[in-house]
Amino acid sequence: MTQFSKYYWLLNTIRRAGKISLRDLSDLWERSSIGDGRPLSRTTFNRWREFVESEFGAEIRCARHGEFLYYIANDEDIDDDHLKSWMLDSIAMGNVVKENLALADRVLVDAIPSGRVHLTTFMNAMQENIEVEVSYRKFDSATTHTFTIAPYALKLFENRWYVLGLNKDLNVLRIYALDRMERAIETGRRFKLPARFSAQKYFAPYCGIWTSDTPKVEKVVLRAEPKQAKYMESLPLHPSQRVVARTDGHVDFALEVVPTADFINKILQAGAKLQVMAPDSLRNEMRLRTQEMAMLYQ
Repeated sequence: MTQFSKYYWLLNTIRRAGKISLRDLSDLWERSSIGDGRPLSRTTFNRWREFVESEFGAEIRCARHGEFLYYIANDEDIDDDHLKSWMLDSIAMGNVVKENLALADRVLVDAIPSGRVHLTTFMNAMQENIEVEVSYRKFDSATTHTFTIAPYALKLFENRWYVLGLNKDLNVLRIYALDRMERAIETGRRFKLPARFSAQKYFAPYCGIWTSDTPKVEKVVLRAEPKQAKYMESLPLHPSQRVVARTDGHVDFALEVVPTADFINKILQAGAKLQVMAPDSLRNEMRLRTQEMAMLYQ
């Protein structure tokens, strides 16, 4: 069992309990399948607590009335941080599988192409703001192009890792898929990340990985049948999604997005269960897409 898993165990146990004493934590650790069968000492607890606070940003506080009870003071902040939530969920799944090895062949996950090959390179390069030389070949091209990028951000979308980088030759921001890279090597040359750059703000108007040099945010209204609406309410297409009308037969959602190809594909995946009501330009685009699809089966 890795040390990191122990830290996660502490964080997750306190979060699930709400409030818990060190004595109860020790008892749970002693009986845990990932523990060493020994009690959790105060010294070890304090060491783990410091790591959890510094690495996860989780503030473990003590309610000093009656029996001292420990709790996460900023639990909502952790849930709001998508990266931390994703990381904790990933660790949780790994721990669950390790504790139940007999079920390993019944827990299925999707592969992430080139995640292990180039992800570490870009993580290290972003940590030190170092440019990366990549050899890149698109799926629809027989030619490999080599160029240098300044990696600004990484994004996981539909089981593929992408890097948002400043192409040094073109001096423009572009999205590159890691699984289309034949080579990625740190150059040692440093770059300066713009002071006001925010990856979250950059991708905020989009649904997916496709972006635009001249983004135009539009108010999109989607009409969903009741069952599809439940899917959308449990997992919104975009953070701006909100219900604007509800009847027994349908639910209307409004979103503020740039309607790129990724967004259109999300709508197409729902088939006849989801209809674009506005704007007219997007309705016309959907009409053309569905007509092209219908032609394939005539």
